[in-house]
Amino acid sequence: MIRNRLKFFQQKISSKNAGVFLSGTLSLVSLAWIGDQSFFYFYNKEQFILSALVYAIVAFFAFSTLTAFLAFDYIRVRDLSSTNDLHKAEILIMAVSPISFGYQIREHGGVFTLYQRQVDEQQQVHWIEKAQFSGTLQKDITMLDNYRLNWQQTLRALKANIGGLQQAVLVPSEQLREHMYDEVKQIHIYQRWLAQYGQDPHAPENNFIVTIHKEAVNKDNMRQYYDAFDYEIDLARLQCHDEKKIRVDVTGGQVTASIGGSLATLHNNCAMQYINNDKVVNNYSAGIKQVQANP
Repeated sequence: MIRNRLKFFQQKISSKNAGVFLSGTLSLVSLAWIGDQSFFYFYNKEQFILSALVYAIVAFFAFSTLTAFLAFDYIRVRDLSSTNDLHKAEILIMAVSPISFGYQIREHGGVFTLYQRQVDEQQQVHWIEKAQFSGTLQKDITMLDNYRLNWQQTLRALKANIGGLQQAVLVPSEQLREHMYDEVKQIHIYQRWLAQYGQDPHAPENNFIVTIHKEAVNKDNMRQYYDAFDYEIDLARLQCHDEKKIRVDVTGGQVTASIGGSLATLHNNCAMQYINNDKVVNNYSAGIKQVQANP
């Protein structure tokens, strides 16, 4: 809580706010000056100066009016804006969930293959190979159009930031800690699968690394998502990344992830990213908007 308040005040200090503080202070000083001259007039007329009283009254009304105007001019209200025109993120913090039911991605010798679960007439479960990933983002996104998979949107989220992206941070739900097959956990498959798209020797400017948040979160716990996003934003800031180039992607999460992401961007100068069902990348920025006194 204290850390968030400190960040809020650091972000909101500006010359305009300093002007409001200064004019308010001068208004109080002028009022005290009026009080002094009034005291002298009634109890010590030798020290009373009429011109000083006039100046004090004029200054009081002038600075009081300015303070009132600025205070109204910059009333703080919450604002949520959306845009599709943002710089590519350097750090992409992603809420991620398990792959859609009935599918697996398996890795063999660095090659990733999509399998589908099928049950025969004897109720025996078989995993049928459906497609092999090429390691090229656009090709694999197109290939996954034939399947209804949560992880396809993850590829679109990455593609939207290729060229500026340096690191993708996965914030997994607890379900991703379960084994996908044999002794391999889903989150580790997820990490290696995504990492292959950031290892192009012919285009090093497009390369990025993939890391995992220190602990999984409860998919129904908004506070855990908020804490995870806020922690990773702070970590990226300590690594000297501009907050405006840190993005929180909530496409792979539920409503709780979206709320946690919105609050994390409100308390930091970041944007939130979401890929809708029409494959459009939407960026949302929760912040503080100044309401103008004379619109």
